[in-house]
Amino acid sequence: MTERASAWYPVPDLTDGFRSISFSYQAEDSRGALVVMNGARKLSLEFTRVIAFHFEDDCPGNFPLPRELPKLRPGLTFPLLKIENSRWLSQWPMWPDLAHYVLLSLDDLVQQSAAHSSSDSAGAVGVGSCRLTIVGGVRDAWSVWRRGR
Repeated sequence: MTERASAWYPVPDLTDGFRSISFSYQAEDSRGALVVMNGARKLSLEFTRVIAFHFEDDCPGNFPLPRELPKLRPGLTFPLLKIENSRWLSQWPMWPDLAHYVLLSLDDLVQQSAAHSSSDSAGAVGVGSCRLTIVGGVRDAWSVWRRGR
């Protein structure tokens, strides 16, 4: 089957792209990743059961994306994607119910395999395999890799 990218809508009113992405990884039992999309507003996505995580500059990389990518508007790729029929994801047959997420900013590209979950956390919106919070305002962030906290 052919890989296909689809727009992922954890928030319904996404109208702008993001400048950068910062993240941290927690290797404890939850295997969690906190990904922050920085732009005119800040979108924080907390994933659990992260099996694979790949970060690079926004350019063609080690794990190519499908040719056709959904657009936010002409000339700007939608910043939150799910890859269906993912070849990268198929490398982990021992982990059922994973999704291949792609997060894009003007500077960064994150790809990760995370497990589907429908559980909600108190004070957060449950969205597939992640919990998210949205904060208004502008703030730059460096992209940092941390194991644990």
